[in-house]
Amino acid sequence: MLGLVGLLGCETTVHNGGVTKPPVAGSPPPGDDPLVEIAAGGSHACARHRSGRVLCWGSNDAGQLGDGTSEMRVTPVEVLNVRDAVALALGDAHSCALRRSVGVVCWGRGVEGQPGHGKAGASQTRNVRPVAVRGIAGAVTLASGSHHMCAALKVGSVMCWGDNRRGQLGMKGRNASPVPVTVRGVTGVRELAAGEGHTCVTRPRGAVACWGDGRFGQLGDGTTRGGERPRLVAGTDGATALVAGDRHTCARQATGATVCWGRNDFGQLGGKPGDDKSKPVGAPVSGVTSLSAGTAHTCGLSPSGTVQCWGHGGAGRLGNGASAPATGAATVQGLPDATMIASGDAFTCALRRAGDVACWGSNEGGALGVGEPGPVSGMAPVFAVDNVAQLVAGTTSPAHEHAEASFTAGERAERGSSETAVRTAPIARKKWLG
Repeated sequence: MLGLVGLLGCETTVHNGGVTKPPVAGSPPPGDDPLVEIAAGGSHACARHRSGRVLCWGSNDAGQLGDGTSEMRVTPVEVLNVRDAVALALGDAHSCALRRSVGVVCWGRGVEGQPGHGKAGASQTRNVRPVAVRGIAGAVTLASGSHHMCAALKVGSVMCWGDNRRGQLGMKGRNASPVPVTVRGVTGVRELAAGEGHTCVTRPRGAVACWGDGRFGQLGDGTTRGGERPRLVAGTDGATALVAGDRHTCARQATGATVCWGRNDFGQLGGKPGDDKSKPVGAPVSGVTSLSAGTAHTCGLSPSGTVQCWGHGGAGRLGNGASAPATGAATVQGLPDATMIASGDAFTCALRRAGDVACWGSNEGGALGVGEPGPVSGMAPVFAVDNVAQLVAGTTSPAHEHAEASFTAGERAERGSSETAVRTAPIARKKWLG
């Protein structure tokens, strides 16, 4: 689910190998219009150029790539009619952008009202072109959960729309809202993070506040009760780097320590599988500059540029060259120079000092950008980004629609390790992207 920085379903056919395709003819050299932001959803990803153009690739069954089709794309396609984006946020099968001219626009799955244009239900299975979100102005930050969206406004308030089955929109009732609604009792918001069914915020002063699904302790208030009313997370005053995974949440404390709370079935809180925690507990890293959270794994970036991940090791998502769980935090192999990280459902990407991106984990739907949605071998280059200035990621819930909907996180992870593409160590992304 998305945090301040906001990754990631559908069935895919596993192919062998795959090569990176060359850039589209006529694309400007990367240096003329460098990328400045990357965001990831269920099994699709998007990149924003400095000019505001947006390119997307990966799964597209709901039109989440915004190219006017519902065809999977293993190389980038440009989002239609978006030339002035300043921020991105991606959910399970929907995407949104904050534009200079018209505010927030969204595209992709809309059954739960994710596009925010006033419509929901079966007729909104696909929205293949961006549509304007109604009734919102002054948005400065976006965050996406699995099937809901939130935006922080200049005035410090938060508006959310989409799925509300767990109260994640912060409004009474459990009906979805196809238009933004204001979250009551939340002011002075600085950062947002959204999980499968919960939402959290940080503020300049005061503790982290969360609302929505609390069944696994992911609200951090010491209980497993959920609800639409924001609850304070004790011991998180001044917290930053807020991230939300499927059913867990993590933050960097003012002291530099990392704390996590919520689901812990694969050790995503502290590196060792165990009981869920409804209050913050220490994570196996400290002094990190940023965090990212996937379905059941978490990663931290050190000031030196190394990345450590802990939690579920299936599909190679820990980046340590294996597909097995690790005790404590595992250091990602061959990655000494990361500057930013972002985790999705079962994969993670890192921005490197040279301006390229390295990714590891599942390649379901072509999420790693190798030109095919199947297994990746060796250290072949995958999808390219050049001179990236900012990496924005959101992890989203693996509660994929259709075939995935009835599986638990553990079942999906086990299925992913055998049925989808896997990369157990980072792949440096080749430098091209028009």
